[in-house]
Amino acid sequence: MGRAIYFGIGMLLLTVGTPFYVAHRWQLGEAKSPQIATVLLGTCVIVAGGKAQLWFACADETGPTVEITWDRGKNQFVKLEGEEPVETDSGLTLTQIDTSQAPNGMTRTVIRVEWDDAN
Repeated sequence: MGRAIYFGIGMLLLTVGTPFYVAHRWQLGEAKSPQIATVLLGTCVIVAGGKAQLWFACADETGPTVEITWDRGKNQFVKLEGEEPVETDSGLTLTQIDTSQAPNGMTRTVIRVEWDDAN
């Protein structure tokens, strides 16, 4: 009887907790501009409430290069140098905040993402 109760509570937590974890982890929902996105080299993150995806392609001594994918497959590579804002074709404005080594040894970049909330 006791195991059934623990099993039921566990299933309830999984059923309720999983959507919240996914929404938080991939930053979906009613996002407000500006948004701070942290991306590890070779990984991607959803930004602007699901309107676009950033993929951290590579980095060199001048800054990171990210690919933006939006609107059913349109994409653009953007080189971020210094702290200069970069306007993109997707309507996002990207600003590099920091590029450094993460504790696990991978390169990570922190990007400020801004967009027009009306669109």
